[in-house]
Amino acid sequence: MIDTVVQERRIKGWSRARKEALFALTHEKLTALLERSKAR
Repeated sequence: MIDTVVQERRIKGWSRARKEALFALTHEKLTALLERSKAR
C-alpha cells in the first residue's frame, strides 16, 4: 500500500517537473524568436 502512494507521488512530481521543463523550453524558443524579429 505504501509503495503505491510513493509511486504516485513520484509520478506526480515527475510530470510536474516535465511540464516545467517543457514550459521553459517553449519560453526559450519564444524569447529567441522575439529577439530574432527585433534584430531585423
